[in-house]
Amino acid sequence: MVHLVRQTDHTAVVVAVAGWGNHFASGQRQVSKVDMFLAKPFTQEEMLHVLAKALKLRIERLST
Repeated sequence: MVHLVRQTDHTAVVVAVAGWGNHFASGQRQVSKVDMFLAKPFTQEEMLHVLAKALKLRIERLST
């Protein structure tokens, strides 16, 4: 599914949210082309941190 997002907008930032824990984050992120991962359960602070990083990455991609 990520490849469809990238075809539509190559500057899009993809954040995966799942209950699989950090194992997915470290092992599968490269394979799936996900930019960031947020493991459930997460706090509001963790979500805001990931969203801030995603926004920064999006701005960087748009300016190149």
